[in-house]
Amino acid sequence: IAWIICSIAIFLNLYFGYYGSFLRGVGAISDANKATVYSKAVQIIVTIVLLACGFGIVGTSVAYLVYGTLYRIIARQSFYKYKGIGDRLKEVKNIIPIEEIKEMFWTVWHNAWREGIVSLANYLANQATTIICSLYMPLTQTGSYSLAVRLGMAVAQVSSAMYTANQPVLQSAYINNDKAKMKKKMSLIVFSYTVLDIADMLLVVIVGLPLLRLIRPETVVSTSIMVAIGFYQFILKFRNCYTSYFSCTNRIPYIKAFLISSIGCVVLSFIFMGWFHYGVWGLIVAQIISQGIYNAWAWMVKAHKEMDLSAQETIFYGWRETKQIIEGFLKKRSKRNV
Repeated sequence: IAWIICSIAIFLNLYFGYYGSFLRGVGAISDANKATVYSKAVQIIVTIVLLACGFGIVGTSVAYLVYGTLYRIIARQSFYKYKGIGDRLKEVKNIIPIEEIKEMFWTVWHNAWREGIVSLANYLANQATTIICSLYMPLTQTGSYSLAVRLGMAVAQVSSAMYTANQPVLQSAYINNDKAKMKKKMSLIVFSYTVLDIADMLLVVIVGLPLLRLIRPETVVSTSIMVAIGFYQFILKFRNCYTSYFSCTNRIPYIKAFLISSIGCVVLSFIFMGWFHYGVWGLIVAQIISQGIYNAWAWMVKAHKEMDLSAQETIFYGWRETKQIIEGFLKKRSKRNV
């Protein structure tokens, strides 16, 4: 039952996910983020209630279904309300020919299948290790490792707020051949992500782990493993900061490198776990090696060379852009208080 509900939820999330893309495409980044936060909050509440009522894994599947449905409703309403888009779309009476739809499909398909392979590669590089861990380690250790991975992913996701918000801006700057703006926004993305990730990881280690041990003493996540997993998650998202630059220019040159590194990650994980019995550290080392050989640095070098952006300029522009955003936010706050 849980599997059926979860499958339906995944299908609906994929099928109706375009509303989130629509919001980001028209510049309604705040509305897209609000839809995610509200839906996730409801998902957490429903999960807690259903687990307390004894529904187990079925309860978590139902909560996931609620999340996707609610996200779709909120995002849809926000999109049609944004700058009167809904009213303006109602005025459109043109019937789109089937030939035009086919042409658009094949235009999108040129990169869509490549993005699909990239998504598969990212899954192998990030999620498959949890399955491999369960083949060699007891359930308690697998659960602790899985929890550490989830925490590391959450830290990287939260830290990449500027990365997500500025992707449309970066793409617009490329289309308009505004090289100065590209440099500034790329620097903002990389600088803000690096600083926020370090700060968030320190918060997890100093506050999160002790609080977790207090709430669930049986769940033990060591500080060293948490830091190592956090470092790997940082590498993945840091790599994506630069590969997103290429995707914004309608290029996906990293598909082969991603696929090879992800397959290498799985192979090394089996070797370190099965032959050398390195335990959880074998999985972590396999992940870091598979990305460190090429992806962790190559796309950064290529992007910097293409944009003619030095490391010093990245720090300078990144700090200046971040400072301007903070000052603008504080000014708005002071005006509201007045």
